[in-house]
Amino acid sequence: MSITTIELRIRDFIATEFLGGDDLTLDAETPLLGLGVIDSLNMVILLAFLESEYGVVVSGEMVTPSNFESIHRMATLVASLVGQQTVATPSTAGAWSVFEQAFNLLVSEGIQRHRFTTTRGESLHYLATEGNEPTWVLLPGMGTPSSSWGSMLQMMTNERCAIAVDYLGFGPSRGTTDRPTHRQQLAAVLELVDAVVPGQMIIVGNSAGALVATELARRRADRVAALVVAGFGLLDDPQGWWDKLVSLSRAPEEFLHFAYYHPPKYTPNLQAILEHILGSPAYLSFLEDGGLAAMRDAFNDLSVPTLIVGGQQDGFFPPPSIAAAVRRVPGAHMELLARCGHFAPIEQPSELLYIIDQFLRDLGKNPAGGV
Repeated sequence: MSITTIELRIRDFIATEFLGGDDLTLDAETPLLGLGVIDSLNMVILLAFLESEYGVVVSGEMVTPSNFESIHRMATLVASLVGQQTVATPSTAGAWSVFEQAFNLLVSEGIQRHRFTTTRGESLHYLATEGNEPTWVLLPGMGTPSSSWGSMLQMMTNERCAIAVDYLGFGPSRGTTDRPTHRQQLAAVLELVDAVVPGQMIIVGNSAGALVATELARRRADRVAALVVAGFGLLDDPQGWWDKLVSLSRAPEEFLHFAYYHPPKYTPNLQAILEHILGSPAYLSFLEDGGLAAMRDAFNDLSVPTLIVGGQQDGFFPPPSIAAAVRRVPGAHMELLARCGHFAPIEQPSELLYIIDQFLRDLGKNPAGGV
């Protein structure tokens, strides 16, 4: 199999899955990483494609900018591996290890990995960048790894201090039980923030991460320069919402179409990863012990500058729920992102960072000066 043939197949895949079918400006030497075509989620999808298409497994040490900066570099890597490995089959084993490869790519671009041990013996993994304070605290949704903030972290490196957290039971983070509850997740993040964030902070929570973000903003209001909530709004029936989410979690392909404006291609490999995450004990226990009550009260008694961002095509928290949340918070600002579903840090990272920067500029709290 020639490198040229592999290049054409990879180009078609990237154009279809990541660029909406537009390959007019895509060639073998296009700088994919520099242009942001490949982010942490796309890397997971791309690795799954290479595995299913060519029967090769790209190990963590191979996931480097030099191997993935262009289609030609990827094709050269694949060609070197074809025939050297046994054919891979989709498996839930090592589902989180795929995200380890995404972590490795971020580390190779200057983002740091750290671990924090709580007083209860829990181990929290987080990504970090160095730069100007205040520190951005990036909180993903349940089941979503810290690398989901990868594109934003790459844009923030050397400009802003930031940490992106993996919750207990997800990614490399480990708790003392395989079913950590909402109360336990919140306590662990609070302890981490108090230990590693020295001063003022900007809290950004996506999806159910907003439950942790808003509670942080209430409990540490004197240290919060701003609160940003993305992909989370006010609902009349949290229990009904949760029942629907659990049902969708049993149908991963439907879940993707509900969550994304442009869902990734549903491959056997991606199916294995999603089934592993959406069915994990930590996912199913995330709202236990106070989480559903927190959904009803998330936007009560907030006294910090607040921006609430929604995706116009978000199936979980559509625009009316975002508007309802804004009405609950005095002085809150609202933004809706076009061509965006539930996961703005993944689907529209540049736009999300831009509107947060604009919000902070208006507050006079953006030392980085924008992007």
